[in-house]
Amino acid sequence: MTTLMKIPDVNEVFTDGFLIDDTGSIAFLSLIGRDTAIQEFRARWSLPVSQGGLIDFQVETPDGTVRLSLGNPESLEFLSGRLQTKIFGNLIQVFVYKDIAQKPDFANRKALQLFRRIEKVQEVEAKLWTLIKSLSPLPLLDEWKEVIFSLFKKKDWIKALPGIGELSAHAVSIPENELETLLKANIQSGALLAAKNEAGKLIDPEKSVLAPPQCLVDLQEELDDTFKETEENIHEIFGKPISVYTRSQAIEDGFLVDVSKTSEAKESGFVVPVALTREVWDNYVAWPSDIGGQDEKGRLWDVLYMAHHAIKTSKANGEQLLYKLNCVPHDSKTCSDATEVTLKLVSGPGDNGEHVITIMKPNES
Repeated sequence: MTTLMKIPDVNEVFTDGFLIDDTGSIAFLSLIGRDTAIQEFRARWSLPVSQGGLIDFQVETPDGTVRLSLGNPESLEFLSGRLQTKIFGNLIQVFVYKDIAQKPDFANRKALQLFRRIEKVQEVEAKLWTLIKSLSPLPLLDEWKEVIFSLFKKKDWIKALPGIGELSAHAVSIPENELETLLKANIQSGALLAAKNEAGKLIDPEKSVLAPPQCLVDLQEELDDTFKETEENIHEIFGKPISVYTRSQAIEDGFLVDVSKTSEAKESGFVVPVALTREVWDNYVAWPSDIGGQDEKGRLWDVLYMAHHAIKTSKANGEQLLYKLNCVPHDSKTCSDATEVTLKLVSGPGDNGEHVITIMKPNES
């Protein structure tokens, strides 16, 4: 049975459920009341406190009074509908929820999974696993699910949000740099396997670790020091290079087109710098303004989305990856001339050793 809880800060508005994130802000809120009362309540969320605005409000729950923070109202979405009641007549129900519940933040690897408490655990976990794989910048085998769930929960990358009502939620946040370290440590420990063990499985939960052993950390530091010393010795013998053509110079000269800050790169899932060679840009992204049916933003999305999809689905290791996409040639007179083309994705270090990605034609290097 639904329990209506009073909101003392406003008249004729109640809630029958809410969820709170780890900052104490609203992750989900269900409001019930008369249309005008709810509209007035929502209007106060965007007003200064000096003008009667709200930054938080109280809810009288069966277990006592709880204070809910609005957080950033701009990150909240609304969904409303009408309720017909015999006693109170027409009422409005409004669902308020964080935008990442509807559209995951792929750039920052964050999402919110809402589900009904009565749903079966297997169904909830299946949806959660699909969400995690879509957020992960690295490919995850389905057979790893048990170990990944356990590790992510221990790392607080998956959190069950507290609240009251029919809905519950998981908040998911995956730090990309830490994820790579975590996966590598568990592959090295034997918790995550690429080939089935004697039990016919690709996991060994008893061997899972939250961090690499200190000996491996020390070894990595030793290798880094050795590499630095070797580089210094080479420079001492042969001298430093007179000139090195850097990635930033190639971008400045127009041989590479940096698309890292475009919305297409962020929405398709890239969180590291990514650039296209001039050949790729001119042939598969650039589009004459006087020919309709295509535009550069859409063509760039195709190139980047298929590249990121190839990364996530590839089972091969290495710094290079070939992938295909259907594309209309830049010199085509009509949009119906789409052909399958192959592009090469190269992953490696940038000018300062940072991870960067370059997309080029197969014959380019």
